[in-house]
Amino acid sequence: METISSRGSSFSTTLVRTIWDLTKYLNYVILNVHMVICWLFNGSIKMVPYHEPGEKDGHYFLKILDEQSNRLLALADRVDDDIENPNLSEEIIGKLRSASGKAKLLVSQKIQQFKGLCTNNINQCAGEAFPTTNQDLQGFWDMVMLQVDQVDRIFEDIDTLRQNNWIEDTTTKEEVKTNGASSKPRKIVSKPKMNAAAEQARKMREEQRKKMMEDRRKAMKAQQSSQPSIKIFVPESS
Repeated sequence: METISSRGSSFSTTLVRTIWDLTKYLNYVILNVHMVICWLFNGSIKMVPYHEPGEKDGHYFLKILDEQSNRLLALADRVDDDIENPNLSEEIIGKLRSASGKAKLLVSQKIQQFKGLCTNNINQCAGEAFPTTNQDLQGFWDMVMLQVDQVDRIFEDIDTLRQNNWIEDTTTKEEVKTNGASSKPRKIVSKPKMNAAAEQARKMREEQRKKMMEDRRKAMKAQQSSQPSIKIFVPESS
């Protein structure tokens, strides 16, 4: 059963990598189709300016996407190998499968969606009503990184388990005070990582970014639906 499970995990990782490579090719095709559409409607194609090193545009984020995708898939590969360990408990195996699945899902969905925005940023029509700006990319990437950080924390916990020979630390955070025969446990209250004001500000920024991207998608959809259709008339042969 474990062999079948490991084969399934390996196949899943291979499938995600294949989809990632296929998406690169499809993005190339979309770029060319997009240029043809620009030429048909506007009679011109926006030339992409020279990419300055360090400029956070579509080129910059595409490079980061490749690095992050390869890194996340490598983490998933290692976890898939760990699943083959016959000494692991079902609970540990469940955690490993969950971590691997979340990493692959992030690469195949959210990161792919962001890659499409990078493509739009790199190749845009001149005078486009709703161009994808560098600021748009930065805002969306901030939201993606929230999920990347969450997945990273899961793999950090797995690394801790791996170093502890897959034995979970069940030590309770209690401080015991002994006075002769009597002793009472006293819970240690952990301090919050950030105060309430900072947490509220972070949530507001996240909501604003989400609303901005949603308004932008609706506007682009409305623009596409309002564009007149092109009809080609062919004269009848006499």
